Amino acid sequence: MRKINYKIVKKVNNLKLSNFLKKISGKEFKENRNIKNAPWKYLKEKKIKFFFIEVNKDIVGVIVLINFKFLKHLSFLYIIKKFRMKKLGSMLLDKYFLNTKKIKTVHVIKSLKRTLSFYKKKGFIINKKNKNHLIKKWILRCQQFNKKTFKKRYLLYHANSISVF
Repeated sequence: MRKINYKIVKKVNNLKLSNFLKKISGKEFKENRNIKNAPWKYLKEKKIKFFFIEVNKDIVGVIVLINFKFLKHLSFLYIIKKFRMKKLGSMLLDKYFLNTKKIKTVHVIKSLKRTLSFYKKKGFIINKKNKNHLIKKWILRCQQFNKKTFKKRYLLYHANSISVF
Protein backbone atom coordinates (compact mmCIF):
# COMPACT_ATOMS: atom_id res chain seq x y z
CA MET A 1 0.00 0.00 0.00
CA ARG A 2 1.36 3.41 -1.02
CA LYS A 3 1.86 5.89 1.82
CA ILE A 4 -0.46 8.88 1.73
CA ASN A 5 0.99 12.30 2.52
CA TYR A 6 -1.61 13.97 4.67
CA LYS A 7 -1.84 16.86 7.09
CA ILE A 8 -4.15 17.26 10.10
CA VAL A 9 -5.72 20.70 10.53
CA LYS A 10 -8.19 22.02 13.10
CA LYS A 11 -9.69 24.78 10.97
CA VAL A 12 -10.57 24.99 7.30
CA ASN A 13 -12.03 27.71 5.12
CA ASN A 14 -15.61 27.58 3.88
CA LEU A 15 -14.64 26.69 0.32
CA LYS A 16 -12.64 23.62 1.39
CA LEU A 17 -15.44 22.56 3.73
CA SER A 18 -18.06 23.06 1.04
CA ASN A 19 -16.04 20.94 -1.41
CA PHE A 20 -15.68 18.20 1.22
CA LEU A 21 -19.41 18.20 2.02
CA LYS A 22 -20.21 17.62 -1.67
CA LYS A 23 -18.13 14.43 -1.51
CA ILE A 24 -20.04 12.95 1.44
CA SER A 25 -22.09 10.08 0.03
CA GLY A 26 -24.69 7.63 1.25
CA LYS A 27 -28.31 8.18 2.24
CA GLU A 28 -27.39 7.81 5.93
CA PHE A 29 -25.20 10.91 5.66
CA LYS A 30 -27.56 13.11 3.61
CA GLU A 31 -28.11 15.52 6.51
CA ASN A 32 -24.35 15.83 7.10
CA ARG A 33 -23.90 17.31 3.62
CA ASN A 34 -25.61 20.55 4.70
CA ILE A 35 -23.36 23.06 6.48
CA LYS A 36 -26.35 24.22 8.56
CA ASN A 37 -26.73 20.76 10.11
CA ALA A 38 -24.70 18.81 12.64
CA PRO A 39 -21.83 18.60 13.12
CA TRP A 40 -20.89 21.70 11.05
CA LYS A 41 -23.27 24.06 12.85
CA TYR A 42 -21.08 23.51 15.94
CA LEU A 43 -17.77 24.58 14.35
CA LYS A 44 -17.37 27.46 16.82
CA GLU A 45 -18.29 25.51 19.98
CA LYS A 46 -15.33 25.12 22.35
CA LYS A 47 -16.41 21.71 23.69
CA ILE A 48 -16.50 20.28 20.18
CA LYS A 49 -13.21 19.54 18.44
CA PHE A 50 -12.78 19.11 14.68
CA PHE A 51 -9.73 17.45 13.12
CA PHE A 52 -9.63 17.45 9.32
CA ILE A 53 -7.35 15.33 7.13
CA GLU A 54 -6.02 17.17 4.11
CA VAL A 55 -4.37 15.53 1.12
CA ASN A 56 -3.05 17.92 -1.54
CA LYS A 57 -4.87 20.77 0.27
CA ASP A 58 -8.27 19.02 -0.09
CA ILE A 59 -10.22 17.68 2.88
CA VAL A 60 -10.57 13.90 2.63
CA GLY A 61 -11.74 13.11 6.16
CA VAL A 62 -12.79 14.46 9.52
CA ILE A 63 -13.31 13.40 13.11
CA VAL A 64 -15.58 15.44 15.39
CA LEU A 65 -15.35 14.95 19.17
CA ILE A 66 -17.35 16.25 22.10
CA ASN A 67 -15.60 16.45 25.46
CA PHE A 68 -17.42 16.14 28.75
CA LYS A 69 -16.02 15.76 32.26
CA PHE A 70 -16.06 11.92 32.34
CA LEU A 71 -16.97 11.11 28.75
CA LYS A 72 -15.65 11.72 25.25
CA HIS A 73 -18.17 11.23 22.46
CA LEU A 74 -17.32 10.64 18.81
CA SER A 75 -19.90 12.76 17.05
CA PHE A 76 -18.78 12.20 13.47
CA LEU A 77 -16.08 10.31 11.61
CA TYR A 78 -16.04 10.34 7.84
CA ILE A 79 -13.46 9.49 5.20
CA ILE A 80 -14.41 10.05 1.55
CA LYS A 81 -14.71 6.81 -0.42
CA LYS A 82 -11.54 7.28 -2.46
CA PHE A 83 -9.45 7.33 0.75
CA ARG A 84 -11.14 4.54 2.72
CA MET A 85 -9.29 1.33 3.63
CA LYS A 86 -6.04 3.29 3.98
CA LYS A 87 -5.99 3.40 7.81
CA LEU A 88 -6.92 7.12 7.97
CA GLY A 89 -10.02 6.53 10.12
CA SER A 90 -8.01 4.30 12.46
CA MET A 91 -5.29 6.93 12.71
CA LEU A 92 -7.84 9.61 13.67
CA LEU A 93 -9.45 7.33 16.26
CA ASP A 94 -6.13 6.32 17.80
CA LYS A 95 -4.62 9.79 17.89
CA TYR A 96 -7.59 11.94 18.93
CA PHE A 97 -10.22 9.68 20.49
CA LEU A 98 -8.86 6.52 22.06
CA ASN A 99 -6.00 8.28 23.86
CA THR A 100 -8.04 9.25 26.93
CA LYS A 101 -9.07 7.57 30.17
CA LYS A 102 -12.58 8.97 29.82
CA ILE A 103 -15.50 6.77 28.81
CA LYS A 104 -15.62 6.77 25.02
CA THR A 105 -18.91 6.53 23.14
CA VAL A 106 -20.17 6.70 19.57
CA HIS A 107 -23.58 6.38 17.92
CA VAL A 108 -23.66 4.18 14.81
CA ILE A 109 -26.56 3.82 12.40
CA LYS A 110 -27.81 0.24 12.75
CA SER A 111 -27.78 -0.43 9.00
CA LEU A 112 -24.05 0.38 8.65
CA LYS A 113 -22.68 -3.16 9.12
CA ARG A 114 -19.13 -2.36 7.94
CA THR A 115 -18.99 0.64 10.27
CA LEU A 116 -20.17 -1.50 13.20
CA SER A 117 -17.52 -4.09 12.34
CA PHE A 118 -14.85 -1.34 12.24
CA TYR A 119 -15.74 -0.12 15.73
CA LYS A 120 -15.95 -3.67 17.14
CA LYS A 121 -12.41 -4.32 15.88
CA LYS A 122 -11.35 -1.17 17.73
CA GLY A 123 -12.74 -2.52 21.03
CA PHE A 124 -16.23 -1.01 21.06
CA ILE A 125 -19.28 -2.86 22.36
CA ILE A 126 -22.94 -2.22 21.56
CA ASN A 127 -24.61 -0.95 24.71
CA LYS A 128 -27.21 -3.41 26.00
CA LYS A 129 -28.71 -2.40 29.32
CA ASN A 130 -25.41 -1.10 30.69
CA LYS A 131 -25.43 -0.69 34.44
CA ASN A 132 -22.70 1.96 34.51
CA HIS A 133 -24.24 5.14 35.93
CA LEU A 134 -22.24 7.42 33.63
CA ILE A 135 -23.42 5.56 30.53
CA LYS A 136 -27.01 5.72 31.84
CA LYS A 137 -26.61 9.46 32.39
CA TRP A 138 -25.29 9.88 28.85
CA ILE A 139 -28.22 7.88 27.42
CA LEU A 140 -30.70 10.12 29.25
CA ARG A 141 -28.95 13.23 27.99
CA CYS A 142 -29.04 11.92 24.41
CA GLN A 143 -32.74 11.14 24.70
CA GLN A 144 -33.48 14.60 26.09
CA PHE A 145 -31.66 16.13 23.14
CA ASN A 146 -33.43 13.86 20.64
CA LYS A 147 -36.09 11.32 21.66
CA LYS A 148 -35.41 9.29 18.48
CA THR A 149 -31.65 8.99 19.10
CA PHE A 150 -31.71 5.22 19.56
CA LYS A 151 -34.46 4.33 17.09
CA LYS A 152 -32.03 3.94 14.17
CA ARG A 153 -28.70 4.03 15.98
CA TYR A 154 -26.79 1.96 18.50
CA LEU A 155 -24.78 3.44 21.32
CA LEU A 156 -21.34 1.86 21.41
CA TYR A 157 -18.80 2.33 24.18
CA HIS A 158 -15.17 1.39 24.33
CA ALA A 159 -14.73 -1.70 26.51
CA ASN A 160 -11.52 -0.50 28.20
CA SER A 161 -13.02 2.83 29.20
CA ILE A 162 -15.84 1.38 31.31
CA SER A 163 -13.53 -0.51 33.64
CA VAL A 164 -11.96 2.80 34.65
CA PHE A 165 -15.14 3.93 36.39
